[in-house]
Amino acid sequence: MSVAMLAQDFELGLRYILFAFLNFLALYLNRKVHRIIAFVFLGTMFLAYFLRGYLVALDYSLFTFSKLYEIDRSAVMWSFDTALLGTLFFIIGYTLTSFRVGRFTGLSPLAKSEKKFLLNNYWIVTGVVFLIILLKIILVNVIGTGLKGVESDSSVSFLLRLAPSELIFAILAVYLFKYRAMLTWQRQTVLLIALFGFSFSILATGSKAFVMGFALCYFIYLLYQNKKIPIYACVLLVALGGLTTAFSFAMSNAVKISYYVPNMTVKQVFDLSLELIKTESPREIFNHVTARFNGYDGQIKYLGLQRESERVDLEKLRYSYHPAQITMNAVDGLLPRVDMSSAPSTGVAVGHYAEKVRPGTPYAGSLGIVSAAMLISKKYYLLILLILGLCFGFVTKFVARTRHDDVKFILVFLVGFAILKLAMEGNFDWLIVDSIVKVAVLFFWILVISALAEFLIRIRGISAR
Repeated sequence: MSVAMLAQDFELGLRYILFAFLNFLALYLNRKVHRIIAFVFLGTMFLAYFLRGYLVALDYSLFTFSKLYEIDRSAVMWSFDTALLGTLFFIIGYTLTSFRVGRFTGLSPLAKSEKKFLLNNYWIVTGVVFLIILLKIILVNVIGTGLKGVESDSSVSFLLRLAPSELIFAILAVYLFKYRAMLTWQRQTVLLIALFGFSFSILATGSKAFVMGFALCYFIYLLYQNKKIPIYACVLLVALGGLTTAFSFAMSNAVKISYYVPNMTVKQVFDLSLELIKTESPREIFNHVTARFNGYDGQIKYLGLQRESERVDLEKLRYSYHPAQITMNAVDGLLPRVDMSSAPSTGVAVGHYAEKVRPGTPYAGSLGIVSAAMLISKKYYLLILLILGLCFGFVTKFVARTRHDDVKFILVFLVGFAILKLAMEGNFDWLIVDSIVKVAVLFFWILVISALAEFLIRIRGISAR
């Protein structure tokens, strides 16, 4: 892509070459687990800023909010420059922590000696997974909790926190990728049913996250195990991933339409998704997919908010991004019935003040990591990104010292997913809440499964007597 852009536009192509050089240097300097997370961050910045920016730079009309904000050559250049600088300072902070400094001890609810914990407790773990799938389907399809774009006042919505999709995918991935050869075909079939069942439970909410979640999980597993795949297999996987993503977008839109059309059958939803795909050209589909990466479009939105007519909304948006408000919103998100913050969450604030969504609509927008840092401090945003890189680097160092290999892989995946969300969205308060909840739920389910396994061992011991 660097060569293609250089041939079309030397000035922009030069920035792509600098970004490519930064990628090679960062991946060379980082080691082991740090390199995996750095790869995810740099890959996300490429998708969110440079791949998306490539399309917008060639055709300004593809900018999602062109009716709200003007876009010109100077805006395009500024967006690339700030994205490049932001990536540089974040990766500097992150890379500094990859060098050995002192001793770090990881944390795990399992001892290293329990290395086959998931394998030894297969039926208990899969039983818990199917219980979570059933719970999610009941909450979504029966009670109507968790539907995207639909207001939900259900008092049981907190139960959805017990079923974070990334955590379930990571557990299923350990079985399917690492232990597949040790499982009978019957057990492998059960895992595939669980995978498709959980994907359906996510798709039923109108979300497309299951494709990105499982694809990222497989990608991280390949890096984690240092596996090498042939070029033809890589091309095949990318093509398959692209087709699946395109279909998931159409399927997600069809599911959302089904909310308002009574008695739509699964076949009708499937047929509608195929019709939606047929009505759009490959270019339009590619534009819709890359537009969801948010980062580059977020830069243009932020620049548009600098106009005098947008000053009031800009100040309101900055208030939600104040560190104190981010902290209070995070506390509100973690503790039920607590309302400390006087400002909407960062995602809701972006939707209202930057994307002009009608107040009261259940919607959260995003601007990407660079614009989010600028909203905290326009003058010191590079320092903020450097500090964020240091923070994620120390978290990665802590995770890398985790004793139990399976728990370590799951935590690496959760850190990778968190850094992906941070780069694409920049909604700090929700990221803090989401990350803490996922780690807490992981440890909770491990303790529950351990207790159930111990109980069954005792029951068998009593029966043997």
